[in-house]
Amino acid sequence: MRPSSLISCLRGALCACGKVQMIMTQRGKTRLMVKNYTFYKAAVTKRGIRYSCTNNRHCRANVILNLEETEILDFIGTHTHKAPNYVVDGLAHIITVRNGKKFIMLNGYTFCRQTQLKSGTRYTCTQTSICRSYLVVSDAGMIIKAVERHDHKKPTYHMSSDGVFFKI
Repeated sequence: MRPSSLISCLRGALCACGKVQMIMTQRGKTRLMVKNYTFYKAAVTKRGIRYSCTNNRHCRANVILNLEETEILDFIGTHTHKAPNYVVDGLAHIITVRNGKKFIMLNGYTFCRQTQLKSGTRYTCTQTSICRSYLVVSDAGMIIKAVERHDHKKPTYHMSSDGVFFKI
């Protein structure tokens, strides 16, 4: 099964509210994504291929695909957590502000570099005193996690002719 291919749903009513597709992770692993939940290939059975939720420590949700991996046959269990937010590459921009610092701008909010992690670099919202939103960016520069729980308005920036951003 190649990443980004769409999968039809035998029980279409369950899939009508969300896109079903195969995606590729930053580490090159193929995952099934259903309504923004991700699943890994757990087992091949007589009935089909069982995919289990990637949050398997606390969640027992599973999806059964046919052996060709082209149709969803069944959903087993329910998720015990909220669906994570995934960011499509290209929605974020690196901007330079007046003091020369570089921020990541995503959906109109700005994030500054905070700390190095095993999986990449953590960027926190520039409104750190009131906001808990953050990003994790891989060493290759791709956003691998986005927790956007902003409880404030988007900052307003103006870009000068030389490409430097000024907060208004």
